[in-house]
Amino acid sequence: MSVKRLTPILLILLWPLYAFTQVVFSEIMFDVPGADYDDEFVELYNCSPSPVDLAGWQFSDSSGYDTITDAGQGTVLQPGQFAVLLDGSYFGNSTTYDTLIPPTALILSIDDNAFGSSGLSNTRGERLSLINAAGRVVAVYRYSPNNVPGYSDEKIDLCAGDDSSNWANSLRLWGTPGFKNSVTPEDYDLGFKQNALRFEPRSAVKKGQEVQAELVFANTGKKLFDAPARFTVFVDFNGDGLAEPLEPILFQRQKDIRLEVKQQDSLHFDFAADFSGALSVVALLTSGQDQNPANNSIAEQLIVIDQTVPLKINEIKFLTQKGEPEWVELYNAGNQEINLRDWALTDAKDTARIKRNVTIFPTEFKVITDDSSLLNFYALADDDLLIVDRLPRLNNDADVLYLLAPWDDWIDQVPYEKSWLWGEENRSPSLERINPKIDGRKESNWGPSVAEQGATPAKVNSLFEPLKVSNLKLNVDPNPFSPDGDGFEDNTIVSLQLPTTATRVRATVYDILGRKIITLTDDHLMGQTGQLIWNGRDERKQRVRTGIYIIFVQILDDRKGILQEAKTTIDVAR
Repeated sequence: MSVKRLTPILLILLWPLYAFTQVVFSEIMFDVPGADYDDEFVELYNCSPSPVDLAGWQFSDSSGYDTITDAGQGTVLQPGQFAVLLDGSYFGNSTTYDTLIPPTALILSIDDNAFGSSGLSNTRGERLSLINAAGRVVAVYRYSPNNVPGYSDEKIDLCAGDDSSNWANSLRLWGTPGFKNSVTPEDYDLGFKQNALRFEPRSAVKKGQEVQAELVFANTGKKLFDAPARFTVFVDFNGDGLAEPLEPILFQRQKDIRLEVKQQDSLHFDFAADFSGALSVVALLTSGQDQNPANNSIAEQLIVIDQTVPLKINEIKFLTQKGEPEWVELYNAGNQEINLRDWALTDAKDTARIKRNVTIFPTEFKVITDDSSLLNFYALADDDLLIVDRLPRLNNDADVLYLLAPWDDWIDQVPYEKSWLWGEENRSPSLERINPKIDGRKESNWGPSVAEQGATPAKVNSLFEPLKVSNLKLNVDPNPFSPDGDGFEDNTIVSLQLPTTATRVRATVYDILGRKIITLTDDHLMGQTGQLIWNGRDERKQRVRTGIYIIFVQILDDRKGILQEAKTTIDVAR
């Protein structure tokens, strides 16, 4: 290429003169997505009140020099106008900026196919120089190589100095070629900064606990902000950043704001943590005077612990057909929606954690897999499937699968073995849970799918058996009775009619002051009817005094949780 070379000594001698420039660097795109450098660009801005002809000007990255050339629009940069300097390889090889660069910008090129000697470095900050036609250095900037690919370096105050504090990473993918920089403040800008939404307590919040919150906002514009603003804080179940009808509003207020430049203020409010999981809490603000919507929302994660959360492992496909991915089905057995973000499936070797906001509604199923080709094996809707990075490799002989809550406590556990398939493993059926409200650790609650396809992903299990819903009935006879040893009505029989065919029962006798006298049975498995006998004696086998006593009967689940309870009085006579 034909360029005018400037010696390093001459550049040093001319260095002080760049401070009086009319044209400045305003944006540098040095690291584009992928390996192609066709899309690198340098943006210039004319801070002067007069047009500037860039014909004969040069750009340098200290390793090479390029002459700025006409790209079909001339070389005159008007006052307050942006110029986008594209390398020669862009034309004919890329269209990335064709619709991004506005018609008000001046498009220029260079007399080479790459900036400098071989393009701008992505790994080290290069010192860039802009040299006018008289050979004077008019602008210098050393960019910072810490950007995400596709995000440029942008100047904040275009006509101020080039020190690093006046530059920032662009907030937009592909930057802002030819128009206002995303980091340049507006005249009127009310917004949130980092950590603007704060909670107390910050961690280990229990479901139903009261949480104190602070929301900090600031005037980040260039002028006094004096206008009303509306603030909304909500739980963002689907992760779209918008407050929708089914998403609970935690706080909402209209407030008159008057803030000087760089001044901040805050709002305080309380709310009850009525939902569990890794909740995305979003704060929004809107104001008619605000000119920058980019900083009008902020999201913070709040983990709420609920040890009784009713999320269950409902079906496991560890023996698969040829080419079929392994999968696990989850079921929401409760009456509230659950955000699955940061929930995990794990065994002794691998853990798969859900990294996005996904809501599972009451009585809804979600099929977890790491391969979308599962859609080729079953008629599943896209919403039924949840793809994770790596599902635990499910052993065919035996494994222990855990469902972990975001606070890393296990909520459900299935220590399955191949024998749980009842000898049907030759047809590779799924392992189905008979009832999600019965402990997943019990072999008796699992069996092989009898569905035609050998599995029921995102559907009610073929083996599902509902719990019979009826009331516990309790009767005592004789009542009163007289345990005096005369052979007549020395014992009383407590008759139970139970709501299921096999139930665990606890029965305890108390006096009228609530003191325990004796436990007749604890965690005893009974059929649909059963009888218990009380001989009128306490735990020490001593005869109780005459008076009124209370028998308290409880039906237990497999973890000794109380499902139903009933009580009645017993009269001990002389």
